Amino acid sequence: MKKYTIKATFKGANSLGYENGKEYELRVAESKGVSIERIDGTGKCPYESLSSFFKNWNGIVTAKNRINEPHKSKNNI
Repeated sequence: MKKYTIKATFKGANSLGYENGKEYELRVAESKGVSIERIDGTGKCPYESLSSFFKNWNGIVTAKNRINEPHKSKNNI
């Protein structure tokens, strides 16, 4: 099981204590789908796939790179 800690902005409908437009620090676990929860352990939410996760979250950032935003090459800055 892969686990990550990320920051992301919720863009879905308010649910499980997540509010649209707010940024959260999350723990993400990948195993037969994706499961997220806030760092404090609340707001656990399963997703069927990374694709379904991306439908509700954007601005996803790890310690080193942004996950779901277009890559800007030197020629496309």
